[in-house]
Amino acid sequence: LNPCDISGLRNLQRVDRRARDLIRFTQAMFCGTVPSLFASRAFLERRGIDMAADPPEEFRWRGEGCPGPTKAVMSDGRVFKGTYNELWDENPWTTQFRCKICPDAIGLCADLAVGDDWPGGLPQGEDDGWNAVIAHTVNGLRILDACEEAGDLTLLDVDVRHLDSVQPHHVRLRQGLSTRLAACAAAGLPEPEFHDLALDDCAAAFGADKRDQEYQGTLRRLMAGHGDEDQLADTARPSSSNSRISRMTNGHAASSRSRLRQRPQSPTNQTLHQPAVAESAGNGRIGQCSEFARRGSAVRLRSQCGCP
Repeated sequence: LNPCDISGLRNLQRVDRRARDLIRFTQAMFCGTVPSLFASRAFLERRGIDMAADPPEEFRWRGEGCPGPTKAVMSDGRVFKGTYNELWDENPWTTQFRCKICPDAIGLCADLAVGDDWPGGLPQGEDDGWNAVIAHTVNGLRILDACEEAGDLTLLDVDVRHLDSVQPHHVRLRQGLSTRLAACAAAGLPEPEFHDLALDDCAAAFGADKRDQEYQGTLRRLMAGHGDEDQLADTARPSSSNSRISRMTNGHAASSRSRLRQRPQSPTNQTLHQPAVAESAGNGRIGQCSEFARRGSAVRLRSQCGCP
């Protein structure tokens, strides 16, 4: 599910016992926003196809590999393929403005959150299919450990700061969010209330100059009336780093080194129903401020191969 789906579910579970009893596990992806059809139409237009007059029978943004090709299958059997990078990095695309002020695009409220693990935030061709996975709750950690013990996943513990290099766009989104929200309030828009997201700490890591640029840019867009239209996306760019995750032939994680603790339910975090969180004793332990996890989340890499 998208992280926003999980957030809505957690709010429902606060007031609905049936939802708490029947929904026993949640998993979210790291979300790159919900894009419009602009990129899909442009993909076909670059190949001489008018999507409205000649709609494809099948359109895949990715898959059939990691990340696999972008693929359109037409009604007469023609197949058009492109790369992931062509669709999401080499050409512009648009998304909803609401995604630009999303408080949680990385599944902080889910039991497990998973995302791509590409240095610089973009694939450099096809790879073996490693993903980052974060266990935010006791339930998520138990399921992750059970999958490892059953041989369904190959896991390796990593430090949370590894995610900075493979998901840099989410770092920027989290660090700039409170500034964007302040610009929304200054423009007279309703101001959403979020709790327990460490947004002030994330903003402090952004730097004063970047905060000012973010504030002024958001305010200009809003004052121009762009707050409820599709917006040009903030596309990630490859970093100069050539670092790679190894194939990890001996990468099976050691037996679980986790301890369990119950998250205190203070008045500041009553907005969301929060299950118990997992506290890792290894190098995946999270500090108070992280763009990617609450305190106590366990961060690991998983192999996509063999997943059910």
